Amino acid sequence: MKIYFATTVLGDRSAVRTGRRVLATLQELGHDVLTEHLFEEGAFESDSRLTPEQIFQRDMDWLTSAEAVIVEASGSSFGIGFETGYALGALETPVCVLYDAVRADSISRMALGLRHPRAEVLGYADADDAVRLVRERFGDV
Repeated sequence: MKIYFATTVLGDRSAVRTGRRVLATLQELGHDVLTEHLFEEGAFESDSRLTPEQIFQRDMDWLTSAEAVIVEASGSSFGIGFETGYALGALETPVCVLYDAVRADSISRMALGLRHPRAEVLGYADADDAVRLVRERFGDV
């Protein structure tokens, strides 16, 4: 399955370590994660080589081709909010929003309150819990 796994590049990246574990799990399960570069140390520098228009077009192409969207919302940003809304409003793509439950007080209420037939919002206790949640939902390729 092609998965668009969103995380912030410019915002709080403290959840990237957990995101890397989730990314590795998705790849072990046989999924094609279109946005794996977002979880690398140099994600900002890598994307800085592109114009904003190039990033927008690339990401829209990936979103359009994705069969599922996963959002790591612990480090909220406008970009991941846009991607979530676009996937739910303009596409038929299911969305899974993951967030660090300990940080719930600092995460967008829009993200935590999301109720949509194709969306689920899942808080995790730690990286192992995030991996478990992803295995449960994406274990069957």
